[in-house]
Amino acid sequence: MKELAEMLPLQFLLLLAMASMSVALRCFYPCSCEENYMDCTSANLNTTLDLSSWLNTSYNKDTLQKIILDRNNLVHVRPLPALEDLRYLSFRGNRIQKIEDSSFAYLQNLSELDLSDNGILSTNLQADAFRGIYQEQEFLPLEGLKILRLGGNELHTLRSDLFEHTPHLQVLTLDRNPFFHLDVPTVQAITSLIELQVLDLSYTHISVIPQYMLHTPKYLRELNLTGNAFTNVPEELAHTHNMTILKLTANPITTITAETGFPAALGSLRVLEMNWMTELKRIEKGAMSTLTSLEEFYCSHNHKLAHIDADAFRHDITEDTPHMWPPMKKLHLRSNELSSLDEGLLGNWEVMEEIDIEDNNWMCDCNNQWIVSKLELIINRTKPEYTRFTTCKQPEEMRGKRMFDLEVRHYHMRCLDADGNHPERDGMLLIGVLVGVLLAVPATVALVLFFRHRIPWIRSGPAAYSRAFYNAADDY
Repeated sequence: MKELAEMLPLQFLLLLAMASMSVALRCFYPCSCEENYMDCTSANLNTTLDLSSWLNTSYNKDTLQKIILDRNNLVHVRPLPALEDLRYLSFRGNRIQKIEDSSFAYLQNLSELDLSDNGILSTNLQADAFRGIYQEQEFLPLEGLKILRLGGNELHTLRSDLFEHTPHLQVLTLDRNPFFHLDVPTVQAITSLIELQVLDLSYTHISVIPQYMLHTPKYLRELNLTGNAFTNVPEELAHTHNMTILKLTANPITTITAETGFPAALGSLRVLEMNWMTELKRIEKGAMSTLTSLEEFYCSHNHKLAHIDADAFRHDITEDTPHMWPPMKKLHLRSNELSSLDEGLLGNWEVMEEIDIEDNNWMCDCNNQWIVSKLELIINRTKPEYTRFTTCKQPEEMRGKRMFDLEVRHYHMRCLDADGNHPERDGMLLIGVLVGVLLAVPATVALVLFFRHRIPWIRSGPAAYSRAFYNAADDY
């Protein structure tokens, strides 16, 4: 009995702990829950769900920091209950048709809201959906909301006052919406976000940025224009301030020159993406000379890009830019049509962290010897996996040889002559000519001796020919 009495407090404490855990982990089936997290992805939540009542009864809502309601059948967003600790809320991949006024008003600490991939129409997206608590004859804004994701909907335009209750937005994604043209209300909505830092306009079918649209958000540091219809580098980039990341991937730009290239306002740019540009053929002298702070350049899978000028990045030395090249750390030129690369393209190859030049149309001649003897060693030291497919494509006798293997064998590549011929083939050609001459001389002598023996006039000269002719006539 004494031992049983001593065990009771321990059992009691264990039962009490289990009971408290059951309260903390109380979760609505078929969602999965942790202490501060509820994931209801693909939980078959339907259109009749009253989310507010459900949250009040199905979970210890005071601890929730993250709720995911992705890929369900929700069509109607009603005002949610007060969730003071909630930071992240996602409705991605539903079929939302209506968002009631003040639906997020009691989520004062909500910092990220995802409404992507719902097919939301412009007419169904109202500013009052984002207004805060009503107090003293006005609605307070959603002070904490910093990230709003609206990608993958059916937005053709934005109401000019759409963001009047979200003044502190820093990230706005509008990707995969069929804008085609950024009209005046849309521009007014975007430029009202004076704290905006990241703007995603990828795959929105635009070909022009309206004048001065990028001037107002002076803190804008990242702009994504991937997958649009720009045929030149947008001129309106000249109105940006301190942008550090620009994405121009998958636009039909054919050539970039010093005149049509990047404006001086992009002197603070650190990352530039120009991948999968199916029409890009040339990057000319001075085209990148204004990008004096560029650290990462991604220019891969541009299957027509055959030329990058040796002076594409070179710029004038000033007090702010004491070197002639940008401080490049990562250079990706994979899967283009490049046959050569000038060593003077950049001046800091030795200190770079990533260099990828695989799968190009490399000409293995003396002009590219530096790639074998210098660049491949740097690549092998930093990212050895990037040496696997850096192979010769030209001339024919070098095709398929791995450049790094040539360096291991201390192979020195020959030069082309002024007419573009291959001197490495000349030796065999000369040998062939010599053999031909040596064979032709005895053959010629043999033929002469043969005919001298068979034909009299050849054997005895012109007089013998005359005598032979007349003798034959007399016999006739």
